[in-house]
Amino acid sequence: MKKIIIISCFDWYEKRLQYIKKYYESRNYQVQIVLSDFDHINKKKIHKLRDVEGITYINTIPYYKNISLKRIISHILFSIKIKKIVSKYSPDVLYSLIPPNYLVTVLSRLKKQKRYILIYDVIDLWPENFPLDKFSKTFPYKVWRNIRDKKIDCADFIVLECNFYKEFLPDSISDSKFHTLYISKDDKNNFENPKYIEYDQNYIDVCYLGSINFIIDVDKIVDVLLKISQIKPIRIKVIGAGENTEYFLTMLKKNNFQVEYYGAIYDWNKIVELFKTCYFGINIYKTNIKVGVTIKSIDYFQLGLPILNSVKGDTTSIVKKYRAGINVEQFNSNEIVKIVENIYEEKKKVRMLFEKKFDSSSILERIEWLEDTLKKN
Repeated sequence: MKKIIIISCFDWYEKRLQYIKKYYESRNYQVQIVLSDFDHINKKKIHKLRDVEGITYINTIPYYKNISLKRIISHILFSIKIKKIVSKYSPDVLYSLIPPNYLVTVLSRLKKQKRYILIYDVIDLWPENFPLDKFSKTFPYKVWRNIRDKKIDCADFIVLECNFYKEFLPDSISDSKFHTLYISKDDKNNFENPKYIEYDQNYIDVCYLGSINFIIDVDKIVDVLLKISQIKPIRIKVIGAGENTEYFLTMLKKNNFQVEYYGAIYDWNKIVELFKTCYFGINIYKTNIKVGVTIKSIDYFQLGLPILNSVKGDTTSIVKKYRAGINVEQFNSNEIVKIVENIYEEKKKVRMLFEKKFDSSSILERIEWLEDTLKKN
């Protein structure tokens, strides 16, 4: 039986890894998934480990700041431990999520000895996606980026979370190596037919879901909502938390929007219930953030919500092609009115987009290219 090792320094099992695991198991591969036991988002150890056969957790040094020496050390030591596991098991295929960038160095060098098929899955860009735009081309950030870029072409295949990421990787990489795999979500079949929802005719209800951090563009959000409020008063429902929460809520209230803040909620049914009467979901980030598709936008699409979008690349194209909301850089009041007046049809259209591009039930069609990894082995 052939073997594959799937690696992630972060908790992406539900978002991505489970589908790769199922695919290779269906091809009679022995699958071993290796994860960190540190929760990068909440900055704490994962005490309740998944009871899933074939998953191994690596003891990882915790860190408490996104930009810190301890974080770098933690990721380097994680990569060194991965090297020992790969050397021991000698896989036929190795599938690794990137970052950490140092994993590229470790696994590319090891490939020369072990001769496995190497697949890198780029789920984020470091340091490009750090809020350090003016420093991103200077030392040490240039070195950090080069740790990834100098060895990434050693991979046989490079998977991207969005097409947009290709613009930031070396031009020397052959286009034939690239494949894009958007994040997939299990559809819980609780999308309520918008025709039977009672919408408040006195407001345009909008919502915000997810982390409230410093990469969202609060000023731009306020500016867009002020423009919409000229059509009808705005009521905004906010679910989420983060270091920028106080400023976000203060600015919304300062501009006389009616705000309903619920904090962090993890029960999807509650989120569905709170947001079902909304017309738009907010997907507005600062311009220096290098991202093509956000998890937030996929959540909105699952809810059938048109989005107010500033994310360039993939999301801008998706919104335009599928008419799934408004790209706010080309803000058009008439388009807002059209969506509000035809919300039933608009929500149905957005749901069809979700089912086609992001629903896990259709993911096998989106990873058919993995057959090429079997032929090369």
